[in-house]
Amino acid sequence: MAADEGKTHLSGASLQGSQATPGGKRFILLLSRFRPAEPLDGPLKLKVTAYMPIPASWSKKRALAAMTGSIQHTSKPDLDNLVKHLKDCMSTKARKGVVIRRGFWIDDRQVVDLVADKRYDDGRGPRWAVEITPVESVKEAANAGQ
Repeated sequence: MAADEGKTHLSGASLQGSQATPGGKRFILLLSRFRPAEPLDGPLKLKVTAYMPIPASWSKKRALAAMTGSIQHTSKPDLDNLVKHLKDCMSTKARKGVVIRRGFWIDDRQVVDLVADKRYDDGRGPRWAVEITPVESVKEAANAGQ
């Protein structure tokens, strides 16, 4: 994870098969490599792209169309379910006030701005691209451009 002008980037974790679905222990373990030292505080903007695998049974022509974005990923899993599970995996988990797993933020309620899409793999493999930005940084950048 790299910080860049208030942004936190999580990108490129190569996930195959069921690993690409959030919620499993392997997925949480992969995410932990990118986790900040301390959970982010305050309101956050979350930008997510899920790159889904292209079915092996597809012809080369159809697979190429999917890779270039001419065919959209309209099958399961649903985008809203993917994002919900991703946010749950990125949240700090506590029981009876004791932190069990430190996350990217304290609670996913901190996400006040969300941009999400899913598409087919573009040739670099199924993966997630995630960008987390404190809302104050978004406002500061907008004001700086005026």
